[in-house]
Amino acid sequence: MRIVIFWLMLVVVLPVAAITILEVFLSLADIGPNLDLLEPYPGRSDLLLANPDVAQRYFPAGDMPGFSSSDAITTVKSDSTIRIFALGGSTTAGFPYNYNGSFPARLKAQLNRAYPGVSIELMNLGLTAVNSFTVLDFVRDVLDYEPDLLVLYFGHNEFYGVFGSASTMGIGSSLVGTRLYLSLTRLRSFNLLRQLIIGKH
Repeated sequence: MRIVIFWLMLVVVLPVAAITILEVFLSLADIGPNLDLLEPYPGRSDLLLANPDVAQRYFPAGDMPGFSSSDAITTVKSDSTIRIFALGGSTTAGFPYNYNGSFPARLKAQLNRAYPGVSIELMNLGLTAVNSFTVLDFVRDVLDYEPDLLVLYFGHNEFYGVFGSASTMGIGSSLVGTRLYLSLTRLRSFNLLRQLIIGKH
């Protein structure tokens, strides 16, 4: 029994403890990329906006554009606020029009006209060349921000979008492996190691 406990400590507990300590240190020292979905609005502690660097979760070389949206939501949601997130690929982001011509922007304008006394927060989280893997990854994040509605529009990139079955960007066809990889991108230590491997500075 003592041997089993020893190996459990050596193989499971000690590595988890070491990674946890490293993550806390990297976060406190602000070392490594911050790939949180939302970040504080510059100069406004009461607002959050989409983090443009979050695209590095899926495109670690940094060769794909981040969010084109400058939408913001309040840090603390009021009872009178309706909060909506739009998620999807480049069509959601606004392609082939500019951001102001995107369907989330048009939806917000229509809701503001229909409900003039209601505070509508609509954040466009459309990202180019992504598919359902990314949308699901985003959904896990946005649920922490008390959404009243999620608008999902995707499907164009299921084969060739990042992690798609015909994509050159991914880790193979394993669904479990892809989900594990996406979970690891939440760790600063993993992202630092990934940057060292691909040579991005």
